Amino acid sequence: MIRKPLTIRDRIAERIRRTRKTDVFLREDFAAFGAYDVVGRELRKLVSEGLLVQVGYGLYARAKPSVLSGKPIPVTPLIDIGFQALRRLGYSPQPSRAALDYIERRTTQVPAGDRIAVPGARVKRKIAFGPRVIEYT
Repeated sequence: MIRKPLTIRDRIAERIRRTRKTDVFLREDFAAFGAYDVVGRELRKLVSEGLLVQVGYGLYARAKPSVLSGKPIPVTPLIDIGFQALRRLGYSPQPSRAALDYIERRTTQVPAGDRIAVPGARVKRKIAFGPRVIEYT
């Protein structure tokens, strides 16, 4: 039996399915599969099929269908995607001051919004899904 060679789309989808240590993927993770434009086109197809959602420029997250609408949503909360993405991009993110106070039980005020502290670095990258945007302190 002759096996049909895997297409670039199939190879990208297989890598996404097999990767368990992260839910965030960079475009450069798939650079070995083909040219920049071809990989970008295949990633757009995977986004339209609902396997991925785009959360930033060249930044994708694993997706699942929403229970309410059926549209693709990230499998992990946006704040976790932000931490994973910043680590993958070489930053050392930490919880914001308000989140630390809440975690350490110094306050009962639940932190509003998605804020990540990135000490010693200025982050210009926008990480967002829908109306929610990660802010940096």
